[in-house]
Amino acid sequence: PEHIKEEADNLTDYTVAEFYPRIKCPVLILRAPEGMTTPDNILLPEEALEKMLREIPDARYVDIPGTNHYSVVMQPNELRDKAILNFINDR
Repeated sequence: PEHIKEEADNLTDYTVAEFYPRIKCPVLILRAPEGMTTPDNILLPEEALEKMLREIPDARYVDIPGTNHYSVVMQPNELRDKAILNFINDR
């Protein structure tokens, strides 16, 4: 838990959104809709996702149900894998 808190605290060190318009490559956002430590502690809430989609040229997203910030990356997930392959193959 203390490492999770440290990571969450580090998220406030930068204003990442200022870099969105400067991204020049296609972007796939894999959104984990479950909270990290509590159900409502979502790393990428809807408002943030909408801002990314508005401001990052050529961005798209896929919600990966039943995942949080960690499990979306570290656990096997067929939907996630298929989304990545589709994104790559569309390029």
